[in-house]
Amino acid sequence: MCMRKSRTQEHCLNISKAKKGKPNGLLGKKYSNQHRKNISLSLKGHPTVQSVYSEELNKRRSEKLKGVNTWSKGKILSSDTKLKMSLSKMKEKNWNWKGGKPSCSCGKLLSTYKSEMCDSCRKKFTSINKEKHPRWIDDRAKLKKYDNRRSSAYSDWRTGVFERDNFKCRIADKNCNGVLQAHHILPWRDFVELRYEINNGITLCVAHHPRKRAEEKRLVPYFMGLVPVSK
Repeated sequence: MCMRKSRTQEHCLNISKAKKGKPNGLLGKKYSNQHRKNISLSLKGHPTVQSVYSEELNKRRSEKLKGVNTWSKGKILSSDTKLKMSLSKMKEKNWNWKGGKPSCSCGKLLSTYKSEMCDSCRKKFTSINKEKHPRWIDDRAKLKKYDNRRSSAYSDWRTGVFERDNFKCRIADKNCNGVLQAHHILPWRDFVELRYEINNGITLCVAHHPRKRAEEKRLVPYFMGLVPVSK
């Protein structure tokens, strides 16, 4: 719609068609400093340019709005109005609507948006395709099993070693650093009967804990001198 009241909409449309494809006469034009100053002076006080209202205008607006409340201030909405407002923003009417939760191929509604199949279909899929997996092992006896370091017996042994050493590294010098660890003096893999023997454990920090097997064997006599070991 044309903003000028003196011109009709048809007139504005004809002007727009006439200017299409023609270069703008003001595009890239440079004004002198004096010309810019004259434009600035001519626009001073213009209502579309002036961003700060005068003190007199602000005072009149303030007096006019005294005692006038906005339409929503202190207004108590009825339950029907609240229900209508809630329904107007639900599902398809909500701007953030994503079409609802997806469905599985079997027709069941999934619990989350990121799910691709339901639990029953997932179990069927894994049971059918497990033999086709490239890393599937036919001989189930060859599967790698977890050692007993996750058992409650190991946890009790570790706690007992810490309590005996008062939760401190037995070496306790200026190089101590890091969290405490319960170390087997005689190796776990070689001395099965001493795995849960408290006297076969010693509390060490990360800095003093042996990192290689050769270092572990070399330090066995030293650790035995700190803690008596019963075979």
